[in-house]
Amino acid sequence: MHSHKATQEHLEALFSKYLWTYFGGRLPACKIRVTADPRLIDPKLHAGRYHARHRVIVLVPGRTHELTRQTLLHEMGHAAIHWEVMSAAASAWESGMESGLASGALTEAVASALAPLLLGACHGAAWQQEMWRLALDHGETWAVRDIAVHNEAVRADLLARYEKMPHAFTRHNDAFAMRSAVIYFRDELRAVYLPAARRPTL
Repeated sequence: MHSHKATQEHLEALFSKYLWTYFGGRLPACKIRVTADPRLIDPKLHAGRYHARHRVIVLVPGRTHELTRQTLLHEMGHAAIHWEVMSAAASAWESGMESGLASGALTEAVASALAPLLLGACHGAAWQQEMWRLALDHGETWAVRDIAVHNEAVRADLLARYEKMPHAFTRHNDAFAMRSAVIYFRDELRAVYLPAARRPTL
């Protein structure tokens, strides 16, 4: 894919594919924009951004196909959390209305329903769960690199696990070591970071 148009069309096709194969249709329809427009993204700080209000995933041009594909999935993780927040708010509101809650109690009920998700917003626990699903359930082991950027405990855990592996190859860098640990200790890591009760059913 050499042209801007072809790249964008290809990424739109990937979004449609991953929407169902990786996220079970849990995301809203999103527009894909490949641009370095400073009104949408600062390419010096970000490779991609999800604009929740307009449901747009912005991806910086000029990167390799594989890195852009990974960034698309990273941003789809953000979109999945946003959609869960919106769905939880609507469900809590409807339930409160049906129960006849007063406005103050209704607001509190909605806030309580959203609290766990909002605590994990941005690159927190909820988003990390999405990345763990990609790594452990779908073989996208690069995702642990993104998790580790925002969670030093995960980085330390994976690097420590790597040192316990029977090494038949040279450690090139931390990302290589963490991805290797994910492959070797997949079942153990799933039990720790992706408990079955919290994983979405696809």
